[in-house]
Amino acid sequence: MTDAFLEHLREAEELSAEVLGPYNARPPREDIDIVTGELIRLGLPLAAKIAAIPAGERFPRAEGAVADWTYYVAKGVLGPGDHLAWNYARGLARVVRSMALGIREHQPTSAL
Repeated sequence: MTDAFLEHLREAEELSAEVLGPYNARPPREDIDIVTGELIRLGLPLAAKIAAIPAGERFPRAEGAVADWTYYVAKGVLGPGDHLAWNYARGLARVVRSMALGIREHQPTSAL
């Protein structure tokens, strides 16, 4: 993995951890929308990286995370309101975190 991709991976992991912090630390709606956009921006290259791994070599976590990613991005927030938007962002964060873990599981430790 390139240094740029590793930095991207770290950024995705950090944002996911922040979003998955205490539930009541929910930001205002406009900030939720920004965070959601950032999660999608950070998740796209992770999903592409996993998709490039031959199917027989993917860890189950990575395989499931890409399936969840595809569903979440296609569906979007399923209704109005801060509560649903925050739950969606947290769901995306879980998926991004799982994709990052799946990528790390696939790579030899010495390559990281």
